[in-house]
Amino acid sequence: MSLETTTGFESISWSHPLYGLMAPLIAAHKNVQERMHGTAFVIAPEFAFTAKHVVIDYLKEIQNEDIEQKIADGGHHSIKMTFFMFLMVPLKDGRRVALTAKKTYFSSTGDIAILHLAKPSDIEWSDLAPYPLLRLIPPDPEAYIEALGYPNSSTIRRPDGVVELHTWPRISTGTVREIHKKRRDSLLLNYPCFRVNARLDGGMSGGPVVDSDGRVCGIVSRSYDLNKDEEPIGYAASLWHSAGIVMSDLPGLANDKLRFFDILRRGNVHSCDFHKITAGLDRTGRFALHVEQ
Repeated sequence: MSLETTTGFESISWSHPLYGLMAPLIAAHKNVQERMHGTAFVIAPEFAFTAKHVVIDYLKEIQNEDIEQKIADGGHHSIKMTFFMFLMVPLKDGRRVALTAKKTYFSSTGDIAILHLAKPSDIEWSDLAPYPLLRLIPPDPEAYIEALGYPNSSTIRRPDGVVELHTWPRISTGTVREIHKKRRDSLLLNYPCFRVNARLDGGMSGGPVVDSDGRVCGIVSRSYDLNKDEEPIGYAASLWHSAGIVMSDLPGLANDKLRFFDILRRGNVHSCDFHKITAGLDRTGRFALHVEQ
């Protein structure tokens, strides 16, 4: 069935509720130029989402580490980094504050990374509120969505050592075209995701995808370059898959390791449909998620 929709691509500001919670994800190291080619957004005090492939790209570029080989065992990982990542989020008083990623968590499957954040001492987490409500299960086909991010942004280090940020926040609108409950394929998108016809430019990876009620329902993951007269093709990672990411070796559900599922269950991060996800151990004793879609 052919859907007649209008897509848009325009700038955003404080009129959008997520504007003060998202920023380019910057990677910095004392011996290299700062990198900035992805987006991250704060979802609750101390936690942010981004795309896993953005983090992996930084590991390859700065740390020269073939991380994909290390995570090919199907495990969950908190990688030791020789550089640091941070978000410069805007405050309504005009300041920008740096939220630094203390730790980064992701699994071998999926394209979601969870950042555990540290804030400056002169602000409170309440200064960034309100935080978004998550929709863990993707919207239905034909549903309206918005994708947000920082395409074509860059850093410039001046001779005096000051780093200038040149950012270009954008919102792209469209509709959901197709849902892939488990994966689209076994190579590039081997994780739960959904296809959208919104324009997703480079640098938007890791940004939030929002439904018509303002709930974050996905993370910008992939896009394909097409001719100007063709409908855009982009993909967002479904959020429910993040529930399986290991956050700590401390015990969580059924004495398994602490996972993002436990963070959601405790209400540290809010969602509208957590009740549709159950977790436990399968017959082999491994952690398993069951999703009502």
